[in-house]
This record gives sequence, C-alpha cells and structure tokens, in this order.
Amino acid sequence: MSEKYDVIVAGGGPAGLAAAVSAARLGARTAVIEKNGVLGGNLTSGHVGPIMGSTDKGTMTEEICDLLKVGGPQRMHDVEWAKMALPRWVSDAGVDIYVQTQVADAIMEGNTIRGLVIAGKNGLEEIYGDVVVDATGDGLAAYCAGAEYGMGRPGDKLVQPATLMFTLENVDTDRAVFCYGEECATPVHGMRYDEYCIKANDEGRLPENVSVVRLYPHVNKGEVLCNTTQANHTDGTDRKDLIRAELLLREQIVQVVDFLRRYIPGYEDCRLKDSADTMGIRETRRILGEYVLTDEDVLTGARFPDVVVH
Repeated sequence: MSEKYDVIVAGGGPAGLAAAVSAARLGARTAVIEKNGVLGGNLTSGHVGPIMGSTDKGTMTEEICDLLKVGGPQRMHDVEWAKMALPRWVSDAGVDIYVQTQVADAIMEGNTIRGLVIAGKNGLEEIYGDVVVDATGDGLAAYCAGAEYGMGRPGDKLVQPATLMFTLENVDTDRAVFCYGEECATPVHGMRYDEYCIKANDEGRLPENVSVVRLYPHVNKGEVLCNTTQANHTDGTDRKDLIRAELLLREQIVQVVDFLRRYIPGYEDCRLKDSADTMGIRETRRILGEYVLTDEDVLTGARFPDVVVH
C-alpha cells in the first residue's frame, strides 16, 4: 500500500532536514528521502567542515549547530556524533525517515507533482504527498518532474570542481601549519606556505590541480581536516564522470599525505584517518524558477517580498 504524506522532502542534507523538521513541527505528516545510509549529506557523508556563514539567533541553522556541538573559531563538528544526533533529532520531530533510498521518478498529474517513485530495499515504491520539496542538491525530483534547468556557466557550461575531504591523525598540532584559504603567510622552508605549495605543484610534488593544501584543526587533538583535492570538468549527473573523479581524488589524497609527511612541519608522522564517503559536488542542475538570481542580486544582498527562508 502506498504511503501518503502532507510533505515529502527529497534529500536528507542540512537543507532537507531543516525543511522536514520545520514541516513536522507545524503538524504536517512528513517524510524525508535520503540516498545514503546516514542523514546529514555533506555534514556527515561528505565530511565537510568548517560550517560557514552566520545567522540570527533562533534560526534552524543555529539549532543544528547547537545540536552538533559546533565549536572553536573554525566552527568544526564531530562527524560521528552528527551521524547519531541528526536522525534522532529528525525522528523526535515525528518525521518518517527513508535511508538508502533514491528518487527514481516523479508521479505527475498534468504539470503538478503528486509524489515520487523511490528505489530502496523493496525495489520501486510509490509515495504521495501534497507538497514535494526538492533538497537533493542535484534538482533530481524537479528534473524527474520535467522542470527546466541550467547547468554550468554560460558559454562553455563549466561547473565548479569536485572535492573529496579527508582527515589526518597523529599530527603534532603544536607545530603544525594550518591554512584556511588560498593565502597563508606561515613560513615554511624560508618562504610563505602558500608560495611553497605553488612551488611544490610546479615541481610535481603535489597533484596537478592542487596548488594549495588547506588544513583545518579538527575537534579532536592531533587531527586535521584537509580540503584540497580537486577534479575539474566533473559532471555530477554523469556516472562515467563520477567514477573518473572518485578515482582521481582518492589518488590525490595519497599524494597529498605523502607531501605533508615529507615536507611540512608537524605532519612528519601523520597518517590518513578517514575520507569522505561521497564527493563534494558543488554544482549540477540549477532549476529555473519564476525568477533567477542575478550577479547584482547577490552582490547587493537583494531582498524579496516572498522569501521563505533565510
């Protein structure tokens, strides 16, 4: 028998979980559909940190950050704690949780989406909802419903690169270099760290696409989160591109760890603790709605009368 909900949220990342919990708290019978085995999206499966941006008090973002015990100047969180805390938080709100379940198709009535076909451990199933929220990150539910979309920048359609986060352990954090962006003036071997990375890249000691190794102190002593791998020209909706990028990024991790052990103070005895289960795909389909944000909107912080979320 098909399930019927007031609200179906496709995608169990931060945006989807916030939508699902908010709907359930307002009294809607709500389900969240997540392709991975854990909730949280890039916060858990993607190992993404730090949590960037700032919000006003009382927002859902603040609630999630409090739940995950986000702390320190870099606003880091413990991924393993998040894997346990997030599903409990969602379940306590009364949301039905589907994990290891993928959106396979949209159930349409004319131009109106009435539900989703999902693929899980019982094969294909149909679930129905008065409202379907697409928080898949790929616009998958909207795409299946036939919505118009764009992809990449105008002209060559280039999308932002894919990344694979990883964590190092056994780092001497009292001596270690930390780098939070593209620039880092910490001296290494008589020159700035960022310049040393560029030199190492030119000399082939770092992967071709890696010109700076960003290093963040993690929540646990002796651990450092690394955000540096890069796979260009990756179409996150194409299976061949995805496996090509996955293999490339995991090979880059090995090269970067070797570079750090050989040349960077504090990392002489470091080792790879873990890596993300899924790649960080920054950009795929952008659904074309009634209005598309412009560069000027973003740069000027434009406000709109029909805003639904901050």
